[in-house]
Amino acid sequence: MDKEQLNESNIGRFITLNNQLSYIDPYVLKKTKEIFLEENQYKLKKGNLLIFVLTHKKEDIGFIKFQCKNKNIFIDKLFVKKNYRDFEAYEMLLNINDIFTENRNFKSIKYIGVNDKPRLIDALKFHGFFMEKEHIQMEKILSDKHENKNFDLFKKSFHEVKDKKWIYNFMKECMIPVKFNYSYEEIIQITKDSDDLKLIFYKENKPLGFIIAHINEQRNKQQNKKVIYIEEVGIFKRFRNKGYGKQIIKFIINKGEDKGMELARLHVYRDNEVAYKIYKKLGFSKVKSIGHWINRSF
Repeated sequence: MDKEQLNESNIGRFITLNNQLSYIDPYVLKKTKEIFLEENQYKLKKGNLLIFVLTHKKEDIGFIKFQCKNKNIFIDKLFVKKNYRDFEAYEMLLNINDIFTENRNFKSIKYIGVNDKPRLIDALKFHGFFMEKEHIQMEKILSDKHENKNFDLFKKSFHEVKDKKWIYNFMKECMIPVKFNYSYEEIIQITKDSDDLKLIFYKENKPLGFIIAHINEQRNKQQNKKVIYIEEVGIFKRFRNKGYGKQIIKFIINKGEDKGMELARLHVYRDNEVAYKIYKKLGFSKVKSIGHWINRSF
């Protein structure tokens, strides 16, 4: 097996593998070479995006895609064709000693992936990774029967609120600090969306919580499924344990049903037993385990 770094001239080899991965991973979107370069050409030239392809007997059998940001390395995607998923293939892709030189002072390398490939898990551990945290993907089948018709909370979309700094700080206050993964730039982008799935909720004019959900048309078309994705839910501390979280989730489920969605999907951290039990009561069931792996040893 050999590992080769790609550039603009041969990036089509990655596009082919990426589009094969899209058939089995709904979170990977199909790309054309032109669109990919339009989105990533600058990063490739600056060295903030690195892509390596693994070959066996002149056949491209897998790839690893790195993003470098703020002195951290993120494994954005990692894929090996089914017939080649052994320890050697994963070990070779994850070997970064020949990629990142000593003059690039990185703090850690991170990877988020489904914990369903034992050989990949072995290779991660071999290279000094440990699972920092784990979250569970859950799904609920939707129908056209609304579960919560007596919704009495006032609401405003992020777009209507407009005050991005206030939204950012309010979200932080509604969430456990270690679970808050949004940058201010991401909040600016979210606030630009004028849809009715990113909402702040109020009780007697006092903000009590928020929800961020979305419908990814391209991903849904690719899967041939109609899915509403519940990305984040947060309740301000003084309003917790009063049933508002359930009320908000039921409201967004109803929104999904109104828009013709067939499934609702969300993620919950393994150690968040309270939220996990709430989602179970609301009819969500576990689909898969996803690990947040990190290596700080290099």
